[in-house]
Amino acid sequence: LTQAPIRNKGGAVPSPAQIEAVRRRLAEGSVGWIGQRNVALFEIMELRGQRVGALLALDGANLFRLRSGAGRAVLRAKSSRDPAEIAIPVEVVAMLSGYFTGFNQWAAGHGLAARVGFGRPGPVWRTETGRALGYAGWARTLRRACDRACVPRFTSHALRRAFATEAVKAVPRQIAALAGNWTSPRRMDDHYVRPDLGQIEAQLAAIRGPTTLPPAMPAIPIRGGPDAGTVVPVRT
Repeated sequence: LTQAPIRNKGGAVPSPAQIEAVRRRLAEGSVGWIGQRNVALFEIMELRGQRVGALLALDGANLFRLRSGAGRAVLRAKSSRDPAEIAIPVEVVAMLSGYFTGFNQWAAGHGLAARVGFGRPGPVWRTETGRALGYAGWARTLRRACDRACVPRFTSHALRRAFATEAVKAVPRQIAALAGNWTSPRRMDDHYVRPDLGQIEAQLAAIRGPTTLPPAMPAIPIRGGPDAGTVVPVRT
């Protein structure tokens, strides 16, 4: 049988070490609220595996801070008629709070009317002009961070693939697909999960069972007759 080619959409999947290196560069590459914005967006993208387009389109009216200190965001995904609700960890909410405070102070000082915040209508992610951060601007920021971290460039889509690849190792595929807002586990497997060749080999070995040959049967020579001296195996 001809082996089906492995899908590789979205580019190579970055390793955890590469992701951490880029995260540090995003924080160091820009001072003040810009660095906080970059890290917060990157963290949500990595931890929740959502589409970059849906995250960039996030409206402040759909972003909530809970009493527990964690957050909730409602995203509009292109492949689903229903919105996706994701949880945001406490530490990322703190990053968002710092970004909101920094941007609002900066915008007021520069005479801009734009403001950002939890529950405040309008684009969450802003640029130095006060306008919404677009895909091209974010992709440029991510490429520069990869270059400064001396790791191969990867896309935001690759972070979604990394999420899928790690999620299926920890939870059932159905749950992983729901967490990443995929329409089905099959779509997630076909387009996003990077095959773990080591894991596949281990599973095949378990199916095959032990590969060692059974011990040889003892042999004795035949005594007498025309076949005298011939050694034949004897089943015990």
